[in-house]
Amino acid sequence: MSTKIHTPSFAGIADSFNVLPGLAQIYLSSSVRLGELTVQAANKTVEDYVSVTNAATHMSDSPGPFACQSVLGQPVFERTLAYFRESCEILTQAQAEAAQLCGQALAMPTDQLSAAQNWGSLMSACAGGMKKLSAITEANVAAATGARDRFVAATGSHQKQAA
Repeated sequence: MSTKIHTPSFAGIADSFNVLPGLAQIYLSSSVRLGELTVQAANKTVEDYVSVTNAATHMSDSPGPFACQSVLGQPVFERTLAYFRESCEILTQAQAEAAQLCGQALAMPTDQLSAAQNWGSLMSACAGGMKKLSAITEANVAAATGARDRFVAATGSHQKQAA
C-alpha cells in the first residue's frame, strides 16, 4: 500500500484561485445589503425624531425634557434589535456562501489521497508517530532532569567551597 500523497495538479490550484472573485462578490453584496439596512434604519429613526419634535412644538403645554426620549425609547430599541437580527442574518448567509464556495473549490478528490482509501493505515501511521513523539519527549525530559541534577550538585559544591 502506498501512503504517498499526490500533489494537486496545476489545474486544481488554478481552480482555487477562481474562488477569490466569488469571495469578493459575496463580500460586496453583503456590504451593499448591510449599507442599505443601515440607511433604512437611520432614515426611519430620523423620521421618528422629526415627527416627535414637530408634535412637541405644536403642543400647548411645554413637554418635559425627557418627553421625546420616553416616546422614542421603545421604537428605537425595537428597531435596534431588528437591525441587529437582520445584520446577523446577512453575515451568517455570507459566511455560509463563502464556506460553500471554498469547500467546493478546495475539495480534493479522494483518489488524490491514497491514505484516504485505507483509514487503517492512516490511523496506524498516526499512532506510530505519536509513539515516536512520546519517546522523544521522554528522552528530552530525562536529559533535562539530568542536567538540572548536575547543575544543582555543582551549585551545592560551589557553595560548600565558598563557605
